[in-house]
Amino acid sequence: MQRLHKWQLAAFPVGIVAAALMAIASEIFSLPILVPLAFLPIIAGLVYLAPFLALGAGWCYEKVFGGGIQGTLISASLRYRATSIGSSVVLLFCICAVSTVTVGLANAGLGQVSSGLSYWKPGIHWGALRDDAEVESTYEEFISPGVMGTFGQGRLLRENQRSINAFVMSCHEYAELATDDPECPADDAESLLTPVGMDAAALSSQFVIPVTDTELDLPPLRIQEVPGLTEILISTSSEEINNVGRYLYADLDQLPSNVVLSATMQTKSGLTSQERIDNVNSAMSSGYGEAASALTLSIMLFGLAAVSGITIAAIRDRTRLVKVLTLRGVQNTVAKNLVRIETISLTLPFALFGCISGTLLAAAVAQVSSLNPRDAFTPHALGILAAYVVAVPIITEIQLHRTDGQDD
Repeated sequence: MQRLHKWQLAAFPVGIVAAALMAIASEIFSLPILVPLAFLPIIAGLVYLAPFLALGAGWCYEKVFGGGIQGTLISASLRYRATSIGSSVVLLFCICAVSTVTVGLANAGLGQVSSGLSYWKPGIHWGALRDDAEVESTYEEFISPGVMGTFGQGRLLRENQRSINAFVMSCHEYAELATDDPECPADDAESLLTPVGMDAAALSSQFVIPVTDTELDLPPLRIQEVPGLTEILISTSSEEINNVGRYLYADLDQLPSNVVLSATMQTKSGLTSQERIDNVNSAMSSGYGEAASALTLSIMLFGLAAVSGITIAAIRDRTRLVKVLTLRGVQNTVAKNLVRIETISLTLPFALFGCISGTLLAAAVAQVSSLNPRDAFTPHALGILAAYVVAVPIITEIQLHRTDGQDD
């Protein structure tokens, strides 16, 4: 058995600590390059820890097979080749996990981008108002619901600490602007208007403006569910709530060009259109999708290379055993079946559990990152697993055929 040192056990925890320090240093010294480099000590620590994990896997195989010849062969490969075959199967598990984590998080991020389209009807333009803007008094004759006006926007916290968007405006004005078709109540004054079925009791009374990190307490509001509404609306006479996070909206088709130009000067960075937001989100979605596909393909190819290496090493390691069994009267097909069982058992379980673990980890990260965890479960993960599952027997048969050719 290859000699392993106990200090190797400390390599992985040390790698995690080093990665955490590099991540902290990237924030303190404004060095973003340290974030991807922080993965290097983790990978190095895992490489040193892999032989010990291989020994543990060998013990598990021996217990599962009850001391049979299959379990003995597999356990021997993991124990006596802990720094070669053993390290390879552990790293295969990590490769499968990284592959499915990448796919899951990319898909969850794409789901977030696609759901971030504009709220307003085509033709409506809007922009953040300057702090000193006087829209109501300057454009009094043009202000009308659906034509020109102002609204507030911020976030409401929920019990799970995830926030949700909220607009400060009346329901009737919102209906003139939005793609929704809400059935607004006759009286929505001093109300918190929510979509039907939303648990309004889980919303806190804290109204947060992310841009300025402003937090305000909402006044007492009655809760009303509005059929057809998809966003949360805050309709209140509180000047404090109405004066933060303000935006100007304008329908360019119903306003004179000189008014539009003058109103634009009241904003911080001009007016934005529905079409521009949709185009930007479409480009982001397409770009993220292409990057995720390229990254996933490269990781999958690296994983297939690892599967090939493990299979080739295991078969070459058992070439002498096949010859001895054949000389002792054991049929060549029986001896090769033992090699097939060993090779497949060394690879498929690690690939399977790696893909499952990676998908679950992606869902967990999506959950704590305010993404939809269901988006992490994607058919691409099954595709990665299927590629590995199909590759193992094919590579095994190819290598066994090459071994027969060399023996001849």
